[in-house]
Amino acid sequence: MESIYTPMPKHRTEDFDCSIIMVAVTRAQTRTKCYEIAMNTPVRTAVRIWNTRTLLQYAESCMLKPDIGTAVIELEVAFSENTPFSLLTLRKCLQLMPNINDLILRLPSCSPRVTLSGLRFPSLQLVESNLLHRVMVPFIEQHPTINYLLLGPCEGGRRCPLHATSLDNVTDLRLPLGCLSDLANPSISRLHAFLTDQILSSSTILRTLRSYSSLYSLTVEFRNDDYDILCGISGLAPTLRKLRLLVQPSFQRRERQSRRAWNNTVIWARDLRRLQRLEELLIQVDNALVNNPRAEDEEEMLIYKWLSGRSCPTDDWTGSHIHPTLYHIGIWYYEVSYVSSIVSDWWKDVPRWCRRYQYEGQMSQDQFI
Repeated sequence: MESIYTPMPKHRTEDFDCSIIMVAVTRAQTRTKCYEIAMNTPVRTAVRIWNTRTLLQYAESCMLKPDIGTAVIELEVAFSENTPFSLLTLRKCLQLMPNINDLILRLPSCSPRVTLSGLRFPSLQLVESNLLHRVMVPFIEQHPTINYLLLGPCEGGRRCPLHATSLDNVTDLRLPLGCLSDLANPSISRLHAFLTDQILSSSTILRTLRSYSSLYSLTVEFRNDDYDILCGISGLAPTLRKLRLLVQPSFQRRERQSRRAWNNTVIWARDLRRLQRLEELLIQVDNALVNNPRAEDEEEMLIYKWLSGRSCPTDDWTGSHIHPTLYHIGIWYYEVSYVSSIVSDWWKDVPRWCRRYQYEGQMSQDQFI
């Protein structure tokens, strides 16, 4: 086949296609521009890629200037659900960043199963991804160095695809609550179990699990009418020290949603005492626990009831009826928008408890425990 760059005969010069020269010039200009971008791209250890243009630029820059890729230790790729992207470019970019320790991937749900196939990161420690569990399983199995594993929703089915995957080295785990029953008992110290639409009761699942004897910190979502949540937690993690309880709407009728686990302070206090090493508690609630959340005296009475199980508060905050190890309680009142959130921060200040401060506005659970 004749090359497009073959000179045209002299007697046909009037038919010469000038676009050939223009294409050659344009390609040369593009290569020059890419080289300039690569040379001007700073070498960073932490990189965030949020659109396909940035992805392409980084892939090209890493090829032209390898130091850009090898320097990356923390990488976050975050695309919205409807963002079309080149899988080939993404994989090339990842291949050129072999020293990644922390990898965060938030990709469209239609991402193919081969998204991470064959990729190797010898020093990988943290993985956070919304990819389906069946996509993540081979990648997790090829990276036994992972300590922090933060996964998104499971694709469903009778068993979670992670059921046969070893998580022996994982210390921090986030995944749907329903997947816990399919896992071997890992030696994790921090667990975040979130709800999916298929789960009606968190406490029912928690009671079916074996004890996590090494669990230090637990964040768990539960329905607002799940009255046995603390009882389920005490059986799962009797030596727990840090606990975040995040309430989610119930599927029950509205008239039943006024009943909450913490409304019966006697039972609530009893179940708290089953967690004999608990030090900090943050509870996110969807309704006011007191008439006026800004009224310190009303909250103080509630805290006393939680700690003692007594309905009539006294000035005795140090007796054996008070929870022995709790020293910090955060109450997070929130609205759907999270804009009008209020968090009351209560601390043990012998001989009693005091509210040191109260936050208002948008906030994160990680600010408190």
